[in-house]
Amino acid sequence: MDCAELYSIMLDKLADNSLESIIAAASNYLNQRITVLDTSYRVLASWPKGDIGDIYWDAQQRLGYVPEENIRMIFENKYPDATFEGISYVDWGNVNIPRCVSTLQHCGRALGHLSLYHTDPSLSVEDLKNACACVEQVVKVFIINNNRISTNNDTIMSALVSRVFLGQNPGADFSGEWLEASGHALQGYFTVAAMSDQSLHKSMIDIFTSRLDSVYKYTASAEIDGYWYVLFYNLNSEIMLDNVLAKLRDYLHFYGMRCGVSDPFDSLDAVRHHMFQARRAHSCHVNDLAGPITLYGDVRTYVMLDYVIENVAPVNFSHQLFLKLKREDAQNGTSYYQTLMTYLECMLDSAAAAEKLNIHRNTLLYRINHIQDESGHDFSDSVYVRDLLLSAWVCARHAQISRFCEDSQKSGKKF
Repeated sequence: MDCAELYSIMLDKLADNSLESIIAAASNYLNQRITVLDTSYRVLASWPKGDIGDIYWDAQQRLGYVPEENIRMIFENKYPDATFEGISYVDWGNVNIPRCVSTLQHCGRALGHLSLYHTDPSLSVEDLKNACACVEQVVKVFIINNNRISTNNDTIMSALVSRVFLGQNPGADFSGEWLEASGHALQGYFTVAAMSDQSLHKSMIDIFTSRLDSVYKYTASAEIDGYWYVLFYNLNSEIMLDNVLAKLRDYLHFYGMRCGVSDPFDSLDAVRHHMFQARRAHSCHVNDLAGPITLYGDVRTYVMLDYVIENVAPVNFSHQLFLKLKREDAQNGTSYYQTLMTYLECMLDSAAAAEKLNIHRNTLLYRINHIQDESGHDFSDSVYVRDLLLSAWVCARHAQISRFCEDSQKSGKKF
């Protein structure tokens, strides 16, 4: 393998301003498969295309990123180690093809990861390592020149953040490792914010997180499965949390973004649960909540109800009394169903329900007595009323989601 010739081929492709073009040229010359990942394990370029029976390569080709479970396997096997120093020839027992791997580094900071899969044995291991070093240098030049990847985390810090968001048990020494890598103690309370990256350019997320870090330095972020997560730590009081959320709200407004925020928590062992909370808060469509931030604590009940709505047909969560009253209203032009739903919404407060319906309280009580006769139950029966309340909440949420979907279709907008 002639390193000078390989350099010449790749440097000629630099003028194309295409990382894929550089990788394709190197791959064709070496007759090996090459992939380049960013620090979030997304594929920046790979060549040639197609599956080869290797779990890492094939997953990357299909998804465009290294799946979460595969990243977990990398760290659980503790190889490559957290620093990814130098070029390693990896021959795991659970994959089919060995490869040379390295981290693209500049001034002690990680730019991405490079793998040369040893698919053609005519090239020796030593030659493959030399080829990897050549490709690494040219790819680094391309990335630095094109500012393709944010370099705000060094390699060790990137690995530590990945361990946090993948839910791996940090261990007794983790806080010390974090302090040494970031310069900040990992303590106090935590909260997680989640933003969908599907409609956001990565550079916008980088700018946003950089601006946020300038006003609150105790943050760490990572992209996993279509969401951008920000971990806020060293939150020592409710006032501090409120201040952080106020700053977050300001920046979300400025950049036209929105996010979901989890409940506060005091142990990183629970981070995966709170990532779920942040995701669901982000995606929960609640029309009466305005602003760019949705707190999970404000939508907890809606999230639970949504699981019922998603998995159970309306006829199965609609109380039989509701169905009966709807039929009666349709036949007789009455409004007993609306009366009962409003009465339940007001927690059986007849005065509040009458005011909301704009009818006299005696009229409301007459209707409620009729409904009790129809049901054969007295509303003093707490077990029966609890059943009605739960069903009414689910029905109301179902109606709210249906209206939202109809409005979205008419306007052509997405939430």
